[in-house]
This record gives sequence, C-alpha cells and structure tokens, in this order.
Amino acid sequence: MSRRRLSRPPAGPLRPSLRLGEAHADRLLWRAGFGPSADERKRLVGRRWLDAVNWLTRTPAVKTPAPPPMRLGVPIDPLASETELVLDWLDRMRHTTNPLVERLTFFWSKHWTISLDDGVTLTFAHQYGKLLHRFADLATYPDASFRELAYLVGESPAMLKYLDGESNIVGRPNENYGREFMELFCLGVTDPQGVPNYSERDVGELARAFSGWRIDLTDPATPVGRFDPTRFDAGVKEILGQSGAFDLRTATDVVLARPIHADFIVRQLWSEFIFQPPAEETVAKLAATYTAGGRLLIRPLVRAILLRPEIFESIGEPNMIKPPVVYGLGVVKATRASLLDVWQTVGLRRMGQLPFNPPNVAGWEGGASWLTTTSAQARFDFAIRCLHVAPAPPDEAGETAAAAFRRAHTGLGRPWLAEGSKAILRAAAAQMAGGTPAQRLGRQYALRALILGGPDGQVM
Repeated sequence: MSRRRLSRPPAGPLRPSLRLGEAHADRLLWRAGFGPSADERKRLVGRRWLDAVNWLTRTPAVKTPAPPPMRLGVPIDPLASETELVLDWLDRMRHTTNPLVERLTFFWSKHWTISLDDGVTLTFAHQYGKLLHRFADLATYPDASFRELAYLVGESPAMLKYLDGESNIVGRPNENYGREFMELFCLGVTDPQGVPNYSERDVGELARAFSGWRIDLTDPATPVGRFDPTRFDAGVKEILGQSGAFDLRTATDVVLARPIHADFIVRQLWSEFIFQPPAEETVAKLAATYTAGGRLLIRPLVRAILLRPEIFESIGEPNMIKPPVVYGLGVVKATRASLLDVWQTVGLRRMGQLPFNPPNVAGWEGGASWLTTTSAQARFDFAIRCLHVAPAPPDEAGETAAAAFRRAHTGLGRPWLAEGSKAILRAAAAQMAGGTPAQRLGRQYALRALILGGPDGQVM
C-alpha cells in the first residue's frame, strides 16, 4: 500500500505554490466535492495548490460517461417522484467531472431553502435546481453574482410557493419571504456585536416591495414567476433607511448594499469549506474581494476561500463532520455502489438530510448535530447497504489478516484512518475467520463497513 504524501503540513506558511500530496488533494476533494475517486485524486496530486483551485473554479461541469440511473429497471424520471428527483441529483453529483459545481449547487440549495413538504411541486423543484446549478458552474458563468441570484430566486415559482410570495399582494402584504430574505439569506439577525441588522418595520416595508408576483402555469412544464402590476404595492417604502417606490429588484439592491451583507455571505460560504471560524481580518479581506466593483461576484470569493491556508488546518486529523449527503456520496463513490432504489433516499432521510426536504426554512443545523445515536447507526447501515449493491471484492486465497486489512483499506481508496484505528482494525481482522472464500468475503465486508461507518469515516 502506498504511503500518504504530505500527511502533515510542511514547515512554514502554506503558499499557493504548494505541490499537493494525497492528503491535501483529498482534503480539497472532500471540502469542495464529495470525496476523492481515483481519477479525481490523480488529477490533483502533484499539482500546485493554485492550479488545483483554478481548475475547480474554471472548469465547466460535464457528466462523465455512465449508464443512465435506473429505478426498478426503468430510467429515472426526476419529475415522476420525489425519490427519482433526489436520485437524479445524486447521480449528477456522483458523475460530474468537476465536483465543486455540484457541491456549490448543494450549498445554494441549503442557503436558499425550499421544501417539497410545503407545496413546492416536483417541476418547481427541478427547475429551481437548474437555477442554482447555473450559479455554481463558475466556468460557464464566470460573472455569476449573488445579486442576480437573489433576483431570480425571489422571482422563481419554487420560492414564490415556498415562502408565500404569490400571496403577497397590495393591501395584504405577506412578510414570510421578506423576513427570511434578511434574516437567513442576506444579512443575519444581528451583527457580531449583537446589534440588530433590521427592524420589524423593515420587514413589513420589504414585504410591500416584494409584492406583485404570481406563478404562471400557462405551460405546466415551464412554470414562470410573472410580475402583475395589479397585485403590486406601488407606494413609497422606507427600507433600512432608504426611501423609494421599491420593487423586488430595487429593494434587493438596498438590502445587499448593507455592509453587513458581505460579511454574512463570506461567513456562510466559509463554513461550507472550512471548520475553523475566520478571523475578523480574514472576513474583511474576503468581503473586499466579494464587493470589488460592487458586483458581488461568486467565483472570486469561492476561489479566495479555497486558497486560504485554513483549508488545510488539521490536515493530519480531519476535523469537520461530513454532512449526510456528502458522507453518502462519498460512500457510494468509495464502494462503486449502484444508485438503485428508494432505500438510498430513505437512508439520507434517516441520516438527517434529504435534498429538497430541510426541517425548516433555516435548513439544517449541521456540525455535531449530524451525529446522534440514531443518525450514526443510519450512517453505518448506509455503508453496509452500499457494500452489498457494489461489485464484490475478489477472493484472495491464503490471505493473512494484515493483508485483508490492507486490501479493504486500499479497495475503498485509502481513506483517512488514525493510527489507533488502524491498529484496532488489524486486531479485529485477526479475530475474523478467513479459511474459506465465504469467510474471506465476510471479513472484507466487515472491515470495509467498519472503515466507512466508524468514527474516522465521519470526518473530512
């Protein structure tokens, strides 16, 4: 088994010219993707860190050649059921040539939440996913801005339905979207000193500006958000100290002009990729990158975060808990399992994170909340099920326990294991029977399940 290269950071400050070893490549592929495949790792190992990040942020997403995903022997139709909608996305996550695109799409889906449990149709959700994907494919759309994304999200049928935008009309403002727009999507409730970022009056006035939109279902296959001036409150509003006859886009501009917005979105994106909270001076530098020229561009900010030395913090001992979708896709990739049926979406739900089904508009709490007694068992069960819908390991007659452990570890792509965990797994292998082909196969399954489902498999 090959040794990990650069398993510890080199002495001195990390520089963009750093040549990536296996541990560093794996860190990028977990934090900016869904774990390393052999090809993805090979693409990054030996490259300069700068070149690797440039590749991630400047390469379009293309689906790699693969058989179409099937369910019950029939190709998946994302508009046929919730299960197939999710499986279709998981298949794209698995087979994308650039994992950052789908990982960033996933981030936007957690940031701008919608839920199929709140009236959002499969068609609305599928269309919404395509919108978010556009603002994650930073090579195809290098000028993608948070500003334009905010405009289009507010006008989308999915969000109009989820947060009651279609019910927001002149004389009867609905504050749901206006409140969440400031609280969860753009500003946060308070600044770092605890000062409120907006008032209840601001919420009401923003709701008035967001009025006038409805969902046009003239063509059910391509629903659109449509502005209807008869439903719009055309009066003067006062939002965050600014007065005007604001509509959805001009009111959005007012909110995004608040200095706290840049800090807020920097922290949101940072926490997707890096465990250690950013220093205030780091937030200021990244906010300046994001607001340069007033454009609020996404690509320069993501690139700058991925080039921060904190991305490799604790490289010898991963310290960020994998969200269930990231964990699940990592297991699927490591085992080369098929995406076959409903149990994989049931597994994600049991682990606590099913796409298009957040617990509430704030999305998922994340962090240590991912590892409850129930969800930890669900993760182990997910690994076992994937192993049994993956190609079976070949038999190795006369294989020793030590060799069995090495083969299990290598067969999963050499994921990170602490030295103590390796010793425990070797000892466990020595206690397992291996005299017959069936016993050796059972030993492989047991070792691989322990590697994937054990504590070390939960961090990245």
